[in-house]
Order: sequence, then C-alpha cells, then structure tokens
Amino acid sequence: MTRIIIALLTLLSFNTFSQYNWKDLETIIEKSNTKTLLSHNYKLLEQGIYFQASLISAKLLEKDSSSYNNNFRHGFALLNMSSNYNQALPYLKYAADSVVENFDFYNYREKAAPIDAYYQLARCYHLKGDIANARKYYKLFISKEKVNTPAYKTAELNLIQCDNAEDARLYKSRVHLEGLGSNVNTKYPEYASIISYDGRTLYFTTRRLRKDESNAQELDPISGEYLEDVYVSHKQIDGSWSEAELMNFSRVNQNEATVALSLNKKTIYLYDDAQGNGDLYYAPIGANNPFARIKALDIPHINSEAWEPHIAFTGDGNVAYFSSNRPGGFGGRDIYRIVKYGNGQWSEPINMGPEINTEWDEDSPFISVDGKTMYFASNGVKSIGGFDIFLTVVDEDNQWSAPINLGSPINSTGDDLYYTTTVDGKVAYITSYRPEGQGEKDIYRIIYDNYIPNNNLFVNGNLKTLDEKPNPEGVLITLQCFDCGSDFTIQDMKSTYIEGKYLVELQPDKEYDVIFVDTKTGDIKKQSIITENTSELKDGEKVGILLDPEELEIVQQKLSPNLVRLSLVSGNDYPLPDKIFVNISCVDCEDNVNENKTLNKKNQCLIVQEVGKTYTYTFTDEKGKELLKEERTCVQDITKISDDQYIFTYTKTVPKFFKNKNNFVAGIQLSGIEKDSTYYNQKIEVEVQCLDCQDKTPIELLLDENNRTKLQLTPGKTYAYTFTAENGDVLLKEQKTLPIMIDFGKGYLQVFFYNTQEEQTQQNSTFVTENTSTYESYCGLYFNHNYYYNNNGLDQNNSELATFIDSIKAQLDKGRSNIEIKINASASYVPTRTYRNNTNLAQVRAEKVKAYLSTELRSYLSENRVNIIIESAKVQGPKYDRSQLRNLEKYAPYQFVSIEAQGVNCSTVTQYESIDKKLQELNVVLKPLAVKKETKVNLPKSNLTYHVIVYTYNDRIFAEEVIQSNTYKNNSQAQIVEDESGNFLISIANFKTEQEAKNFIANYKYQDKTNAYIYKKK
Repeated sequence: MTRIIIALLTLLSFNTFSQYNWKDLETIIEKSNTKTLLSHNYKLLEQGIYFQASLISAKLLEKDSSSYNNNFRHGFALLNMSSNYNQALPYLKYAADSVVENFDFYNYREKAAPIDAYYQLARCYHLKGDIANARKYYKLFISKEKVNTPAYKTAELNLIQCDNAEDARLYKSRVHLEGLGSNVNTKYPEYASIISYDGRTLYFTTRRLRKDESNAQELDPISGEYLEDVYVSHKQIDGSWSEAELMNFSRVNQNEATVALSLNKKTIYLYDDAQGNGDLYYAPIGANNPFARIKALDIPHINSEAWEPHIAFTGDGNVAYFSSNRPGGFGGRDIYRIVKYGNGQWSEPINMGPEINTEWDEDSPFISVDGKTMYFASNGVKSIGGFDIFLTVVDEDNQWSAPINLGSPINSTGDDLYYTTTVDGKVAYITSYRPEGQGEKDIYRIIYDNYIPNNNLFVNGNLKTLDEKPNPEGVLITLQCFDCGSDFTIQDMKSTYIEGKYLVELQPDKEYDVIFVDTKTGDIKKQSIITENTSELKDGEKVGILLDPEELEIVQQKLSPNLVRLSLVSGNDYPLPDKIFVNISCVDCEDNVNENKTLNKKNQCLIVQEVGKTYTYTFTDEKGKELLKEERTCVQDITKISDDQYIFTYTKTVPKFFKNKNNFVAGIQLSGIEKDSTYYNQKIEVEVQCLDCQDKTPIELLLDENNRTKLQLTPGKTYAYTFTAENGDVLLKEQKTLPIMIDFGKGYLQVFFYNTQEEQTQQNSTFVTENTSTYESYCGLYFNHNYYYNNNGLDQNNSELATFIDSIKAQLDKGRSNIEIKINASASYVPTRTYRNNTNLAQVRAEKVKAYLSTELRSYLSENRVNIIIESAKVQGPKYDRSQLRNLEKYAPYQFVSIEAQGVNCSTVTQYESIDKKLQELNVVLKPLAVKKETKVNLPKSNLTYHVIVYTYNDRIFAEEVIQSNTYKNNSQAQIVEDESGNFLISIANFKTEQEAKNFIANYKYQDKTNAYIYKKK
C-alpha cells in the first residue's frame, strides 16, 4: 500500500495499472533509443509507477541532461515517489526555466517543459518551507492553467495553505518532537505507528530490508521501496525502545500495514491490499503465538469496493471511525462513524459531515480513550501543507466541534499523519518527513509541556492482587462517579483491565463506587473510594489499587476502604428538604468521634465507620429542625457491607385527613399567583390546623401544579390555613369556619386568594347545580399522547385519556347531538425493525386508538351520534441521525397520537396530555408539537348578550367560590354563565353590543384584565 498523498497530474489521465517486469525494464533502458524511452516513460508516469519511470528518465538524462523535458520527467517522478523533496528540487528548478503552454508529451523532439513544472516546483518549495518561492510558482502556474480545472483548484488550495503556514509560524504549540532512535527509525520509511494505551508497546509499518533479506527482490514499482511489513518494539526501563521485531504474519510478497490496536492489546487492526483497492483486517494476539493469521474485518458496511485505509475504535469497542473514498462523500477520503447497538448489531456508516470532512481528503482518525476527542489528518483549507493533524471534541449533544489545527511544530508543510496517544494524552506519536530525520519517513514522539490536549485527567493505576494471587478472570470492573459534575449526576465510566493494569478516566478528590461484576455468576459487589489529588503526586507516580481477587475487594488502606455510603430516603414520597445535614457521633469510641456532613442532591454522602462501634445519626434541615435520629451499630466487616445497612428512611407525618367519622372531602385552591410572580414556579405547602378539634396536630400538604390539594375536614369546625412558598416565604394566613350543612353530592371547595397589594378574605359556600343552558354550546376537547420508541398502545389506566373520554360522554349525555372525533398519528424517522416501516407504525398507532375509542363509545356509535375517523398517519420530524439515537427530546415529540373533538359555539379547547411511562422514568422533557389552538366559532347573530368573562372553570365549585369572594360579591352584574360543555364562566359585565364590551375591557383596571375575553350568549 502507498498511503502517501500523490500530487495531481495535470496533463495525464490514468488507465489500468500495468507495471513492467524488472528484466524487461532493464532491457528497455539498455537498448532503447530516445523516442522509445520517452514512450515507455510516458506510459509509466501515466500509470503512476513513479520509481520505474524514474529509472527511464535517469537514462534520458544520460542522453541529454540539458533537456528541460527530461529534467521535468525525472523531477516529477522523484517528487511523487518519495517524501524527500530535496532530490527532486534541482531537476524541477532547471525545468521551470523553459516552459511552454502547448507542450507535447508524445513528441520526442520536445525540449521544453510543461507548465506543470511550475506547480511541481512550487510543491517542492512548499514542502521545504520556502513559502515565498512556493507562492511565486503557484501563482505562475495559475496564470497559465485553465480556470476551474482540478489542477487549478488544487493550486488555489495550496496558496491558502501557504497563508496558513506563515500564520502558524507565529503561534507554536508548547511541545517538542524527538525521533525514536535507530531501533525504530532507519534509512527506510517507518510510519503508521500505534502505541498501546499504557505507552509500553509500539507497532508500526516499515519498508526496510529484512534481516534475512528474504524481501530483497520484492520492490514496489511506485516508490522503489520494499513492500510494507509490520514490526513491534517495546519500551525499556531506561525509556529507550528495543530493537524492532518483524511480526510473523507479514508476508514477503504482500503489503500489510498497522492501523489500530484494541485497548486491551488483544487485537491488532491492519490494512491489506491483497484484494480490491485495499481493505481493513484484524488479527488476535494470543499469549503463546503473538499473532494469528489475519482475517478480513467482519463488521458489515466497512470494507467495500472503495478504499478503506484506516480505522479507530473507542475504548469500549462500541464505536468505530474509519476513512474511505467511497461514493457519496464530501471529497476524496472522508471519515465515517459506525455504532454497535445493544443487540450486538452494527449500524450503517454515518458520514461525519462537512464540519469534519472537506472536498479534499481526511484520513487516519484516532479517538481518545474517553471517546470525546478525535484526532485526524486533513489536507484541506486549514492545513499548512499536505496532511496536518487536527483535533475535534464532541459535546453532550453528540455534536463535534470545529476542527483545530494542532499547529507547528507538530504539523509541517509536508504530510503529518497517524496521530496516536497514550491513555493520558500527554505523549503522542506521529509520522512525518523532517530533513533532520533518519529516513524517508520517521516516527516522532510528541511531548506536551504542561499541556494535555484533550483536557481529561486519567489515572493509570497498577491493579495488583493481594499476596501476588492470580488476576481475576471474567470480572468486569466499573467505576461510578458519585459527585462528578455540577448536578452530582452519577456517571458510568467503563474501566479496562489490561495485564494487571487498570485504566480509567478519573477526577481528583472525588468519590467513586468500584463495582465488581462476575460475568460468569452475575454476582455484583460494590465498594467506595475517594481519589487522591493527583496534582500532589510526583512525576511518574501512580495511584495503586490493591485487589483481593477472591473477595473482589480493594484492600489498600490509603484508598479508604472503610468508607460506606449513607443515604436518606423518603418513606412516603413526600419531598425531602433541599438541604439536609447529618451529625454522626460515636457512642462507644475511645476518641470523641463527632462528624458533620452535608448530603448532596442525591441525599447521600460518604462516611467512615469502624466495625463493632455504635453511632448516632441525627438528620436536620437547613433551619435546624430535626428530621430523624437513629442509633446503629456497625456489626460486620465493612469491606463486605452493602449500602442497604446505611439507608435511613424519613417518613414525614402527613395524615390524609383528620380522624372523624363525620368528615367529608374538601378541596383547597390558592389563586392569584400570576406568571410574573416570584412564586409562580415554586412548590407551595399548606399547613392546616383545626382550632376547635380535640386533635390540634397540624397537617402539612403539598399543592399540585395547579396549586390545589384535598383533604377530609369536619363540618362546623374552624381551621387555620398557612400557605408557605418553597423559599420559606409565608404567602397567606387565614382562618375559615366550615358550614354545618354540606351537600356531599355537590362537593366543596375552599378558594384562597394571594394578593400582594391587599389582604382579601373569602367566604365559603356550598353550591347547587344550575341548568342555564339556552342554546347548544360545547367546547372543544383535545388529547395528545407521546410514545416511547416503537410503542403503539395506550394504557387504559391513563387518567388523562379517561378524563378526555368522560368529557366526551358528558357532552353527549347533556344533549349534544353528535361529535366527530379525528385521530392523527405520527412516527419519527428513527428506523423500526418491528414494523414494515415508520408509516406502518404510525398507522398501527392510529388504528389502535380508533379501536379503543370505538369500544368505549360503542353505545353512542350505535346511535350514530359519534363518528371516529383517522385524519392522518404520517412520518415527520428531523431526519434520523444515529449519533442522536438517545436524544429522546429530539425524536419523541414526533412519536404521538392526537384525538380531537371539535367544539360547537365555543372558543375554548380543553387539552389533555400524557406520555409513555418509559419517557417519564427517563425524565424526558417534551414540548408537544400537537398543541391545539382555539377553535373557530360560528355563533348566531341575533338575540345576543356580550359577556365579559374573566375566569373559566371546569367545576362549578371553583366558580361559586370566586363569585362570592370580596372581589366580586359587591358587583351586581357579576354572575356565573354556564354552558352545556360543562364550563362555568365568571361574567363581570354584559352589554347589548360587542363594541361596548370592548370599551369596558379597555378601561377595566383590575388585575384579572389579562384573562378577560368576550363571550356571546343568546
């Protein structure tokens, strides 16, 4: 394989590959005349067989060294077969002195050079770093070349890269490069190195002569070098590299090249050009036989009829990034992403998009062990010349940042490829040609000075076993960070166990759970540790983890193995205070052990316990109020203890009702908190105390999102109500005496009004049902449900759906003549394997809802009073992006079914919304797409009264409380207007004309003006 960028031939077109037999070529060179030599030279240049072409052009120079044509041919071949631009420079410099635009490549009498001599000379100067001369000859070439040809565009790109190169000289990275020495680098090309994550083993590709010279006759006709072989070298104690050894899978007559190494060093990935344009392979690394026979990579969709030269895997092996020049990309070679699903199947390749890929070439991706940082090579508009190394970082939304050029001295004006790093990112390796190097291409070590490019902290801990016991097999070791991140969200980070070493991304001074999973038995054990501040570690010092392989425990004392996790949970789902403190005091310790801890947002903390000792745990809130006090004894070895023994349960005393056989259910509502209020989104608690009951114990209740709650009260008793906001502010204190005569069948609601300007006292009232219907008026009903991926059914216990159906029945029972119910269903573009396609899934959702509604409303259907139709079942939303597979907020809004019952003579639509339980469990926040606007209403034009409505209620009890409040009880026009849809409207004025009603609203000065609207009634 030749993985060197080949310059664009501006005057040649390539046909089928056809190299010469070496003996035949020798005969041609020795016996052919100038005309024949020129013809053969042209054919070889046309095929890109540069080394053999250079042998003929050398013979032509022997015959006529003054020919600009011969010098161009020779310089062109030398430049394209090797990275050593210096050997081509004198020939091309000479050729550029005599250039003609009508150059004839076939004419053996042609002495001048083509205009391409300017371009090839510019490339030499560019590679050399002589930007001024590079610009000069690029511009000369552009002035002669036809506009918008591929060669013209490439030269324009090179001019941009020259500008980048000059800018790069002003900003150099704080790094230095050093060659790896003669045990790795030789006079031959060495490149495509891959370093193991522990930094101890280096695999690389070379074109050197083998020790036994078995490859002496196997020359590449393109480069003149030996075919590619894979070698390995190991880092010695003194930091030097051992003499490289040939890997035994390397074949004499075939190219094999290094590509990637698995994190556990058990699999090596290779490039092989035995078939097609070149594909990716792998070989397992065994304990006795270092390498097995290589096999074609068995991941679907990667190897193709195109060229796939490189691949890289994330640390867990579930995501791969590879380069390919397959059709459909943005340029030459593009980088693609492929993901392994939970069922072991791989996704189809996803192009990384125009943020990463350009119209030129991107190659040699390398992904950091955390999967967040990718390095790759590009020769596009941000390069300073040839391939440069770039960096990109993925954010929490799986979006990759704009690539950053790593700059000089990492990147040169030539090709710089195959960036690979150790686990901590502090040391990296690249392939580059540098004039001071040992060969045509060398491997260089990059050492960052106080700079970690991926900004991640990694601890390379030696996982040692107790008493040198054998390392555990079949055990998965995972860390969960307990207090990482601003919101203390537990983060799973898969660790990797490699030859007794434990590699994982850690943060200093953080609490972790170490989880041991026996993959054979399924047994799970957990232990907590606190990481040390790694900034205090000396250079080269590592955190040691000592493991008991039989008990699967960390036993090293300095990692605090006696830490246990304390948790406080609610015993009745009542919210715990936002801030909780715990005091732990030892009852029988010799020292006066007394420790205060603050629980985090998970209501947990780590504590130290001594076996056999008794401790008192006192939990208090921010105000110092004692929540819970318990005494417990640590009775067993804490290295084996489970967290269950340190879970404390606080059950707040919240009785649902006062104990009295005469009690009845009453509702409580706090109104008057507007959207611009400080308390609008705060949780509000009400304390209710019976002042003239025998049991005067206060009851604390949390109001729901509508600021309502209910409880059981005793008729004729006086109660004190105190409403308190989440931040502790007291909003309202009020006393009410309940009436003695209560109609249980009608219900009872107490409405309290919060007003920042004046204290308002409300009166309680019973209510009776009125029938004020004068014409048919029913408001619209709308239900929307969002599904989890692939779901299609509705839970029949769905309270919102049940209420929606009950509302339809209520309208029909009150006399509504007929209702048309429309169903609209939707599926997202996330692929489905369960159904034929996404349209079919949407249709199934619609049909299931129709069947359910038909069952629930069958009596009305039989009377022809209900008509259920499926209006649409379609696929919509953003196009599927596999990198966003778990972004439920993106796709779930388009996975829904909506049911609409249009209103009659009513501008109000009552909406009901629900989501799948799975979405609730995942805390998915949705903004439903199917939000229903007000229904257009066609009202009669005669005998109308124009009411000014300020409030609309579904229940009459709410309306009764409002109309009798101090705000409206002295208003002689205030009244309740009831329509047959079941809504109760608070009308504060009525007029004969609509304009009069509009004028009233314009001059109305009370706070509920924003709610006012005009309602027309016969």
